[in-house]
Amino acid sequence: LQTIFTEGHARHHYVLNDPHSKGVFTGDSFGVSYREHDTEKGEIVFPTTTPVQFDPVEAHRAVDRIMACDPDKLYLTHDSRVQNRDRLVTQMHEGIDAYVAMAREHENDEPEALRTRLFDYYGQRLSEHGYSGGREAIHSALGNDVELNSHGVEPWLRGGG
Repeated sequence: LQTIFTEGHARHHYVLNDPHSKGVFTGDSFGVSYREHDTEKGEIVFPTTTPVQFDPVEAHRAVDRIMACDPDKLYLTHDSRVQNRDRLVTQMHEGIDAYVAMAREHENDEPEALRTRLFDYYGQRLSEHGYSGGREAIHSALGNDVELNSHGVEPWLRGGG
């Protein structure tokens, strides 16, 4: 196994690469993906900014470091293996940028505004992905992520993001 430093989600973070199996154990550096959101398009991932050391520049670099391992499989901490790496890499990079844009958009608002915007973003992305569950199902599955991710981008903003 190879240990690869991947700050971005948090400064202490690293991933484990297994070149033999072409699998990378990504921790939170490659986001979260819940099986109940899989559709005929496959998996969907959302970046994590879990408090309190989010750094979007490093988060992008972390995704790129993971892809430099040329994995066939990515083992996420939360909810198993994903394999559609090329599509998911795009989702990760776009998601990191979307979080930054949403955070800046709501920089001077109450924290609840950012949480509402994140929830709407997840709902829109899932709808585009072909997920047919309603708002209640989305909220049930992603409510904790909304809370954690909003708390993750807020310190970044206060630090000059």
